[in-house]
Formats: sequence, structure tokens, C-alpha cells
Amino acid sequence: MGEQFMETSSCFKKKIFAVSRFYLPMLLMIIAACVGSLLMVWGFGGAKYEAKGLSIELQVEPSRKGSTEISLPPLGGIMAHTHPLPVTVRATLTQINLETLKIMADAPIDQKQFIQETEKQFGVILKDFVRRLFILAAIGGGLGALLVYPRNFMSMVKGLISGLLLMAVLIGLFCFTFEPAAFRQPTFSGTLRAAPMIIHSLDKGLSSVELFRKEMKNTASNLYDFYSRIETWGPVALENETIRVLHVSDIHNNPVAFDLIQKVTKDFEVSIIIDTGDVTDFGSPIEAEMAIRIEELGVPYFYIPGNHDSPASVKRLQEMSNMEVLDEAMGKNEGINIAGFADPVSRFSETEPLSDEEMKETSVDIAKKLDSFEEEPFIVALHDERMSKQIIGKAPIILFGHTHKSSLKRIGNSVLINAGTTGAAGLRTFEVKKGIPYTFHLLHIRKNPLSLVAVDSVKVMGLEREFTLKRTLIEENEVEAEASSY
Repeated sequence: MGEQFMETSSCFKKKIFAVSRFYLPMLLMIIAACVGSLLMVWGFGGAKYEAKGLSIELQVEPSRKGSTEISLPPLGGIMAHTHPLPVTVRATLTQINLETLKIMADAPIDQKQFIQETEKQFGVILKDFVRRLFILAAIGGGLGALLVYPRNFMSMVKGLISGLLLMAVLIGLFCFTFEPAAFRQPTFSGTLRAAPMIIHSLDKGLSSVELFRKEMKNTASNLYDFYSRIETWGPVALENETIRVLHVSDIHNNPVAFDLIQKVTKDFEVSIIIDTGDVTDFGSPIEAEMAIRIEELGVPYFYIPGNHDSPASVKRLQEMSNMEVLDEAMGKNEGINIAGFADPVSRFSETEPLSDEEMKETSVDIAKKLDSFEEEPFIVALHDERMSKQIIGKAPIILFGHTHKSSLKRIGNSVLINAGTTGAAGLRTFEVKKGIPYTFHLLHIRKNPLSLVAVDSVKVMGLEREFTLKRTLIEENEVEAEASSY
């Protein structure tokens, strides 16, 4: 019996060895071919094409999250997460033939014919690019197989076929899962035009504030130039009947912030500004004097005091002609009800934030106060997000700041928006090696019926003059809005 078992076991081992001896080399060859194909495509997949006076480079590369990017130097780029594959497909405008474009501009063009010709030309480009990827995948697969089994012609052929099959699967999955609608909520980014400036220390930074303010004007101007272009693009264009509300917060005595706010208010045709606190750092009236430029903005300015403000600074701010301080009160403009609740610390000469337990009690009190108002608020403005815990669902929009981290999220029927720090955390920005971004949000509100249509989240890196702008469309009956944080 034992001998029979040993014989059976020995036979079984021989079969396993025979199978593994046949399939293992094939598996190694396929893996090598696939790796070779991917390396070849990523390394040599870029290709340049000419189309309608434009030079365009197409390329694919690995990434953590599948995306499609359109790069338009020097303006910046547009990116959207269009597919689940961990691959980025990038189209870069490398050159513009001005003479060709001039000829096209001077010649009479039939719009329908132009669109058809453009689609046809780009169709040819995409077919050629896909053909190139297949060829590279095949070459990479063959070379990968030869590295494992050199001087073996059949292994090279099998590797070549493996590379072709791999590319066919990847392109098929890309086409099947590609979602063009993702470009309805793209991310815009770019390097803004301005002279380079380096601040090595806090002392030098403080002495350079005036120069820095001038550079920030260039930043704001270029931001508008880019923004004015994207407003005309179909995927992100909004109706003209929207009210633009600028949400800023945590200026912290930074005079540069007012340059940015003034430019954005004028060029983006802002109707209302809502500031969710901390204009000052220590709450002194002298600091409040730095905010005198609020009167120059020429639009209603609703202010909700933060923990770094004080009764003295708030009193000075209230003297400004376009200022309305909201503390347990309701303001109204453009038909929008705005309820504001100051941080309790702002009623004293302190700056230390309240504890979580104290904020919980504050939030309960705010909920009761909201229920007592004769009209329902469309916007509730606070300083600290912790004050919102008991009022989510009581207003479509809840605004706040305090943490210096810009964010956008939806909970239930409320969209919660943190402006971050429009003053780049004040003079602290010179203390941080990497810098702190200037952030704000631009809310687009439909007049009739009153509803939030979209939110533009903007981040500006002052020293590098770099910015990102992300538009999030707020859909009716949406369960969860897309979030962006910096």
C-alpha cells in the first residue's frame, strides 16, 4: 500500500514538473514581453503632428489616476479624470504657425465645413498615433522576450504577438471606459507671467511687500486673462444670468490680498463679497486700518468676525460704507439671504479657539437662532467649520474658513465651502519654505430659481505666480459634490 502511494505521489510530481516546465517559460516570456511593450510605449510613444497651423505632441505615460490632459503653454493646462486605467494621455501644443493661421483667418470659412475638416484631420492623427503605439508595443514585446530567451526566433514572435494583444486590450479598455463628461468639471493649471522674485528670509520679505504687491497685480491680471478664455469654452460656460459671489477668508493683515480681491472683483464682475473672518491677526484697530481698501471695492461686503478679530477691530470695520458685519443676523443682497454668525472668541480680546465641546454648544445655539429667523437663509456664513455641525441641511450653502485649507464638499442638502486663506496666512507666508497659497472661491448662483450652479476653486502661489482653477458643477439632486482641497 505504501509503495503504491509513493508511486502515485512520484507520478503526480512528474506531471506537475512537466506542466510547469512547459508553462513557466511561457509565463516568463509573456511577462517580459508585456513589460517591454509598456517601457517602449512610455519611452518612445510621444509623437508630433501638424494640424491647422498647430504643432501638437501626443504621448501616454503611467500615472496614479487615469486622466486626459491638454497642455497649452504658456497659459497652462486642462486636466480631467476621464478613465480608470492608471495612464495619462497628454496633448501638448508645442508650436503655432502664425502665417498659416493668418491665411486661415483672412480666408472666408464655412463653419460647418471647417469643423468637418478639423474632425477629419484629427481623426487621421489619432489613427496614426494608435498605429504607432501598436508598432512600439510589438517591438517592445519582441525585445522583452529576446532578453529572456536570446537567439530564440519563436520567442521573439510570441513576444511580438503578446505586445500587440496587450496594447489592443489597453486601448479597448480606454475607449470603453473613457468618459468625456469628466471635462465638465476639469482642473486648470498654469504658470503665470511675472518676473521671478526670491525671498530668503522674513526680514527681506517684509521689506519687499510693496514689490510683492506689484507682482501680485501681474498674477491677478494673468489669472483673469486665462479665466476670460476658459469662460468661452463650451464645457465650462455658464449662463449670463448668474450672480457671482466671491468667498474670501483669513486675510491676516496681508495687503497683497486686497490687490488680488480688487482685481478679481472688477474683472470677474463680482456682485457680493462674503468674508468669513480673521482680517486681522491680533484684533487691534490699527490692523483694521489696513483693511480700509474694502471701501474701494465698490460692492457689498459681508463680514463674519473670526477668532483673530476683536470688538475694537470689528467696530472699525463697521464704519466702512459698504461693510455689513453679520453676527447672529441676516443680510440680503441680489435676493440672496445671508445669515452670519461670528466666532464667539471675536467678542473678546482673545485669539485662542474654543474647544470642540464649546463649539458644539455654539452650533446648537446657531441652529436655534436660524429657526427663529422670519426668512430662510440661502447662505450661512461662519468662521469655524465646527460651528456648522448642527445646521447642515438648514441652508443650501455654508461658508467658513479658519483652517487655511481650501475645500469643497456636499453633505446632505448643503454644500460646505472653506475659502482657505485669501491672505496666504498673512505674514506667515514668508516663514514657510514652500509658501502658502492664496485661495478663494467664486460662487455662481442662478437668479431664478435661486440655486448654486457652480463653484470655482482658485489657488495662487504668490512667489511662483502659479495657480490652479477647478470648476465644480453643482447638480440638482446630486448625492455628493466632487471635492477639491489644497
